Amino acid sequence: MAKCIRCGKSTALRGHVKLSDADLCLVCFKDLGFERNDALISTIYKYDEIKNGKDAYYTARIENRTSSTLEEFKIHGISHENENGVSIQKILSDFVQEEFEDDKLTNAEVKEELEYEDHVYLYPTMDAPFSLEVTTFDGAPAIKVYLEISYGTYEHIGWIPKRSVDHVLDIINNHDYEVTGELIGGPFKYRDEDDKIRTDRTEYGGRVYISYKSKV
Repeated sequence: MAKCIRCGKSTALRGHVKLSDADLCLVCFKDLGFERNDALISTIYKYDEIKNGKDAYYTARIENRTSSTLEEFKIHGISHENENGVSIQKILSDFVQEEFEDDKLTNAEVKEELEYEDHVYLYPTMDAPFSLEVTTFDGAPAIKVYLEISYGTYEHIGWIPKRSVDHVLDIINNHDYEVTGELIGGPFKYRDEDDKIRTDRTEYGGRVYISYKSKV
């Protein structure tokens, strides 16, 4: 498993932040002054560019990249069937098992985390390759969310919320933008009233992150 360049601990246990030249755990990332959402645009930065904290990072205005805005959108319709009549939950479950099985927490890691948390998801970090497609639904503008399940192969897994469509259309039409995202939920472990470790699960969900800035 990847180790944090700052503290040396497992990024699978503590959350994963991918920089262009290193891996950081989410705990260290937050300790430097960043928020969780900042991690989704971190892959273009080097560790030396952020290690002195958020204030220094923004003051430096590295190659003007800090002018980007990052927004989060929950994926709607993810509990239903997609445009092809396929269960989206089945698509996501298959994708997670295929892509993240090597990152699944071990029993020892689960026990360690349950010393501090009341429940622990077995797949703590699930960054996902999403793309957007502008379309219509019942005669109104709409935006589909697709998951790239393998290279060049996409599955429809939901929609940008209706209330956000006009705003996202403005981003798509008038800004330079990049789409990333993550899946959440799935199987988790917890301790019951008898202190035994049990397994349960929640539905998978998803968040789309759009980073954008004005076109030059």
